[in-house]
Amino acid sequence: DIIEMYTQDFDNMFCFGNDAGQGKIEIYQVSTNGFWTPHSCPVGTILSVARVDANTYLIGHSNGTIYKYEYNINSLTTLISGVSASCLRFDDVNLQVYAGEGSTVKRFTYSTGALINTVNASSAVIDLELLFNK
Repeated sequence: DIIEMYTQDFDNMFCFGNDAGQGKIEIYQVSTNGFWTPHSCPVGTILSVARVDANTYLIGHSNGTIYKYEYNINSLTTLISGVSASCLRFDDVNLQVYAGEGSTVKRFTYSTGALINTVNASSAVIDLELLFNK
């Protein structure tokens, strides 16, 4: 099951998904028509993914953690604990992370993972879209 796909460059595409209940990070390489795994995931499934830049991705995991994956150093580190984010968005203007969990939306600072605020919705949050205006 593919959760998200992002182009890295003309020859490589990041694929984040699950296989038999286990999260997977794979790169599809066009020139070889094949997949390879740059890093393994913790036990459990990937719920959501947000792209920070071509090298950095945020991964919402079923174990209640939002991980930060950095391809250039092949590092998977904890950014935020205690959140099972079914949807994630990265605000590159304000450098903030939005996470939908159940019927709440939580906003965090990207640099530290500190909670800024929580907004409760009347029903389950199934997706987030960030809109900017002047």
